[in-house]
Amino acid sequence: MKQYGVLIRNEAQRLAAMIGQVLLFAATRSENQHYQACPVPVAETIDSAVTELAHLTAANGFTVEKEVAPGLPPVMADAKALGRCLQNLMTNALKYGSGGRWMGIRARPGSGPEAGEVLITVQDRGQGIEPEEIPHIFEPFYREMPLGLPRRMAPDWV
Repeated sequence: MKQYGVLIRNEAQRLAAMIGQVLLFAATRSENQHYQACPVPVAETIDSAVTELAHLTAANGFTVEKEVAPGLPPVMADAKALGRCLQNLMTNALKYGSGGRWMGIRARPGSGPEAGEVLITVQDRGQGIEPEEIPHIFEPFYREMPLGLPRRMAPDWV
């Protein structure tokens, strides 16, 4: 019973966070939401996102590999929005990278044209995104249908 109670609590928290994401998305699309940028420690933000989703990664049998370069400077960001972004990318890796059961999260300083920036990546070993779908990845509520016919729909986490 205790295990089920913990699972229900975790899923309820996840659902509440998803509802918050939908509301935030709607607010940002209507330009009523303004982000509060301040210096955000990258390593702590990644650790927090990994901890938040630990129950899901464990339940799905995923190994999470973190690699954060030492001495990274804080990034100017909205801490909550950056955390939600990382959690969203991690959730996508859980959904679409299931074949490999591995997720890598890395943060490193940029170089060349990205010098002065901090690069954060979330990788999985899934099948990847079809080349013709790449132009649509930032469109809200866009997803490829199983038969390859694109459509707009509500996200599956609603």
